[in-house]
Amino acid sequence: MSDLNAELTNLVEEAYQLFGDYRMGDRLAIWSYYFESYPDEAKRILSMAPRDMPRDLAHEWLSEGVEEDDELLVIQQMKCLMPCVLKHMVQGDYLSMRVLNAYIFNKCHCKNPSWKAEEIDFFQRYALIYFEFQLVTQRDIKQGDIWNMEDLLVVFHVAGLDIMPLLIKWLDCIEVYRPQALIELMELILFIEGDVFVDEQMDEVTNQQITEWLNRDETQQIIYDAILNQTEDYIVAGHDISVLDRVVDWLKIWKKEHA
Repeated sequence: MSDLNAELTNLVEEAYQLFGDYRMGDRLAIWSYYFESYPDEAKRILSMAPRDMPRDLAHEWLSEGVEEDDELLVIQQMKCLMPCVLKHMVQGDYLSMRVLNAYIFNKCHCKNPSWKAEEIDFFQRYALIYFEFQLVTQRDIKQGDIWNMEDLLVVFHVAGLDIMPLLIKWLDCIEVYRPQALIELMELILFIEGDVFVDEQMDEVTNQQITEWLNRDETQQIIYDAILNQTEDYIVAGHDISVLDRVVDWLKIWKKEHA
């Protein structure tokens, strides 16, 4: 776990190097009641470099703003704030998936061609390590913010990143006997309707991508073997046995079809 912590810390420093030359510009790309009420604070955030950006000031832009029409300026300002966001995610300050999803990462627009290849590569690497860290960690849920790994998939999806590497990492963690990873995947399987994964926060293409991943023989074999080996850990941990029963029933259908 300490290795993942060290990797995340190094990635935060890399973010300061990669995005360090970005500035907010001469006007805010969002409307915010806070900055409308305190124009001096608006001027202050516009003058800040990424490494000097205080968390509270950045949060006002990130969590309250409604985007204006200038998407390129939104992306520029998001890049300027990105190191601050990632730093505080690592420190646990942004545990609210609702805030990350609805107010922060939806401003990234990573599919916009203004993103440089090395910036997307960095963001994908960060997403993968952060996802793995959360996947194998017993999380400290704060302020009633209950979430699971499916919610974190949504966060990186709305940013415009490719979530398939995260799904592959999920299976890797299950294969090396990470009970928490199996427990989290059981929660994901509950979103299956029939044999189709459906999450209204994701687009049709991504839902189909997850559906195909879950229905692969390799995926289901790994889940099947893990349940055989880790069921006792699951029960001892006090998890709802009805969840386990539903997952087992789902796998029985797969085993019958591949007998």
